Amino acid sequence: MATNLNLPQRTNSNVFIPIVAGAIGILTVLTLMAGLPIENQAAFVIGVLILITLTIGIGVLGWHLLVRPLPANMKEIAQPLISTRSRHVAALLLTLGVLNIGMAGVWDEVWHTKYGIPFGQDFFWRPHLLLYFGFLSMIGVGAWAWWTMMRKGKGTLQQRFRANPILGVSALIGLFTAYAVGADPIWHIVVYKKEIAPWSIPHLLLLTLIFSIGLMAIAYHKSVLPQREWKLTAQLHWRDILIPAALSGALMDFMLILTIDWYGASSSQTSLDRS
Repeated sequence: MATNLNLPQRTNSNVFIPIVAGAIGILTVLTLMAGLPIENQAAFVIGVLILITLTIGIGVLGWHLLVRPLPANMKEIAQPLISTRSRHVAALLLTLGVLNIGMAGVWDEVWHTKYGIPFGQDFFWRPHLLLYFGFLSMIGVGAWAWWTMMRKGKGTLQQRFRANPILGVSALIGLFTAYAVGADPIWHIVVYKKEIAPWSIPHLLLLTLIFSIGLMAIAYHKSVLPQREWKLTAQLHWRDILIPAALSGALMDFMLILTIDWYGASSSQTSLDRS
């Protein structure tokens, strides 16, 4: 069964320029609002340069494997590498993962506000275990996607990635998730050396990953849904409930990032008023 995740063979690079510029601008503004680590500016700059380099590297790799036009003497090979059952499992696993992340993010912030446990001592508490499961779901699906392409695929890496683009995108997002999750404690311990603001770079990076996991869950759901035409009568499928649920799980943490400063300030003011 062919995937619904089709990618264009030719793209205009000018389309990406305003997108990249806008993303960099937003990240810069939010990072400045969150505050820079005054005592470790050198480590902060090095961390940002490494982040930019690796992000660009994975982006270029994805462009080469999935978007860049194939050489004239090479063509795409039809390779149905994954079964419908495998798509079902991946869709449900990622949906469960992103829902766990959404709930865990809110739970984690409530516990930090209530108990004030500093970074490091909270490594194995229950909200974090849910977070780990969510991120591991994407890393696991990415590793499975890579293994499937290498074991069952034919041709060059480009041909293997394009035979089932949903597998290729899964592998790339799984790779970036492993890097970002592994780098998060380094940002805390080496660069900031304390619990950091919600809009800081590592949190924004993880937020982007959470949204990507939600989109991948939706892509797997859509890859097994039958084609339907719009009608006045309801023709709901049970996946029509899971698809917005996956998106809601990701957006819960977006809401948390945008409201956490207000929530913290409100709690502090309430405590002062009571005293």
